[in-house]
Amino acid sequence: GRIVDQETLAKLRLFQPNDPNEVAPAAEIRDAYIKHVFQLFNQNLSKAADSLQVSKNTIRNQTILPSFSGHFLIQQRSVNFKIPLF
Repeated sequence: GRIVDQETLAKLRLFQPNDPNEVAPAAEIRDAYIKHVFQLFNQNLSKAADSLQVSKNTIRNQTILPSFSGHFLIQQRSVNFKIPLF
């Protein structure tokens, strides 16, 4: 048989839970799917949005995540920002 790693099993359970305790909220499933499709299209915002038939902002909202170190992770690239001090 095929050997499947734990990460792959966890991803499969998100979409096909085997137990009532594994059921994820619909928003979590939607977010994971959008992120996955975005990666399939090599982080091409337009192609992913067209394929999913959603706006580019919908994809942006799922792929721009605040971090705790004072910058944002945008499409898995780090972008620093400066806050002006008065």
